[in-house]
Amino acid sequence: MKILYSWLKELVPDLKADAQTVATALTDAGVEVDGLVELPDQEYVIELDLTPNRSDCLSMWGLAYEVAAIFGLKAELPQDEELPILVDANKIQLAAPQLCPYYLGLILEDVKIGPSPDWLVKRLEALGMRGINNIVDITNYVMLETGQPLHAFDYDCLVDHKIVVRESKEDEEIITLDNQLRKPEAGTIYICDPEKAIGIGGVMGGLNSETTEQTKNIFFEAAYFDRRSIRRTAKALDLRSEAALRFEKGVDPSGLYKALQRVYYYSQLLKIGQPQKEILSGSTYAPQADRQILLSRKYLDERIGMSFSDQQVEESLQNLGFALSPTESGWQVGVPSRRQDVQEEVDLTEEVSRLVGLDQLPAVLPEGASTQGGLNKEQKLLQKVHRVLNKRGLNEALNYSFISKKELKDVFQDENHPLLQAIPLKNPMTEAQEIMRTSLLPGLLKNLRDNQNRQNLDIGLYEIGRIYLPEQLPLRDLPSEELHLGVALTGSSQALGWQLAKEPYDFYHLKGILEDLMSVLGWPLALKEKQDDPRFHPYQCAEILFNGRAIGIMGAIHPDLAENWDLNQKAFLAELNLDLVLKLADPKINYKPLSRYQSSKRDLALVVENSISAQAVLATIKLAAGDLLENVELFDVYRGSQIKAGHKSLAFSLTYRAQDRTLTDAEVAKAHNEILQFLNDYYQSELRQ
Repeated sequence: MKILYSWLKELVPDLKADAQTVATALTDAGVEVDGLVELPDQEYVIELDLTPNRSDCLSMWGLAYEVAAIFGLKAELPQDEELPILVDANKIQLAAPQLCPYYLGLILEDVKIGPSPDWLVKRLEALGMRGINNIVDITNYVMLETGQPLHAFDYDCLVDHKIVVRESKEDEEIITLDNQLRKPEAGTIYICDPEKAIGIGGVMGGLNSETTEQTKNIFFEAAYFDRRSIRRTAKALDLRSEAALRFEKGVDPSGLYKALQRVYYYSQLLKIGQPQKEILSGSTYAPQADRQILLSRKYLDERIGMSFSDQQVEESLQNLGFALSPTESGWQVGVPSRRQDVQEEVDLTEEVSRLVGLDQLPAVLPEGASTQGGLNKEQKLLQKVHRVLNKRGLNEALNYSFISKKELKDVFQDENHPLLQAIPLKNPMTEAQEIMRTSLLPGLLKNLRDNQNRQNLDIGLYEIGRIYLPEQLPLRDLPSEELHLGVALTGSSQALGWQLAKEPYDFYHLKGILEDLMSVLGWPLALKEKQDDPRFHPYQCAEILFNGRAIGIMGAIHPDLAENWDLNQKAFLAELNLDLVLKLADPKINYKPLSRYQSSKRDLALVVENSISAQAVLATIKLAAGDLLENVELFDVYRGSQIKAGHKSLAFSLTYRAQDRTLTDAEVAKAHNEILQFLNDYYQSELRQ
């Protein structure tokens, strides 16, 4: 934001301070000055770097209040002729009041479009705007003066001389003033007549209603648009104008009327045309009442740490244009609508302290007990996850959250796979970072390939990071962010001691890593065989279950996927949703006394169909067994000529033990036979002799 020193002095007539002093005082009061530029004829431009909450300072009037308050003076703003407001739905129809609750218009007839006077052009140019013609220059000048953006339509281009403010439809196009065909998202604020769109509200007008040298009648628009909608539209269309900037940060609802009063004044001053002596409105409009906040003297003193005099408090707030009335405990403060940043009592204490002078506040050491920092439950659990994976010889990988479309398609080759619906970046740095990842697997596969190309053939990696899942595209709401764990293995495991040999990674290494992980988090690893995922080998793939819900997948990658990624050796991958596990993790250690009594072991060899997994049989044995079964392990899987076609033999070792006695052969035999009977009934299995 730029302000002109000579213009500022017109609005604060008693200001004696030079431009440098004003710039220094603004910075001291919390309105940071970015620079001071000297122009010819002893003119100065003060450049401000405003914080987002100070939208009231995006105008000469707003800065006049600020400077006047800093120097203990009064701002004297122009008092314009009062104009009646005519609410006429036949002229202005508000079809989207949630996006535009207020819309005012002023009609200027018998227009004479031409160049603006030198004084106006010089002021615009000093503040970074070029002079175009008297109509456009008036809208820009009033915006700089009051902070309210305006737009001028050729009134005769409007069908039935009617304005309709509505939401845009799906794929509804408009050619804007820069002669570009644009297609904003559905729901964008459109300014229309009964037949067509004539502008994108708050962003840019349409070419079909542009004022030209042949224009005879003009409709000046002053509106209050939803700031979030304007920001979204301006960003999507890459149209960041001075007007859009002000709408994004928030304009004064009471400023619409004042801005059109100034248009009325300048149109007469410059003899541009004949303005109608009434302002049109699409809804009942009245300047907003001051926001009432009770400022307590006790609260003020406690927050600031010292006591200012009543005069200091009252002058500071009154010079800002706030209305004050004394109460028993302090003041009733009326905050004008232009100060949208002042919402609570604490905001008033800030206004008083910065205007009296922050340098006046005493230096006092803070009192009270300090809060010791620490890790929350999720952070502690994540530390455990890292330790488990590091102990298994894995190295952590850190990949970008942005990947390429090709990398994602190389993993998910089904065109209809939901994880291909990734959020695109509007301005990616490279093609390799054009979308937000929906899986950790592309990054880990790239890590394996890059290491293989550098002759690092024995790799064990893990990554903990977030993926981004949109509810719909194009994106309208924030995506779901899930914390995932990915594991990638290829080659051989690192030997954990000098006497131990390396072992080639296989499916069971990966399973063991996940079992250790889930054990630390207080849950057993539950897997379900899966044969229809094209990314993995059909007989070495399993879903990872948690509380009966699929939260991930693991397995040996399919040869086709390995070929896509130029991998020359077997690789094993896993990915699971850590968010769900961490929320329900219960890493408590359950202690159980060791039995003093002897155990009894039995072996069991079952012939079952090939489609029945060993894990399913193992789970069934545990389900069928009573309290006497202490442990069960699979120790052999056999397929061969001695087994009928389509079947396999699964051999288990079962350990029986009681806590209170030594089991007899009869007790063990009874428990063992009950398990056999249950398996036979459930799987139609046969006992292999």
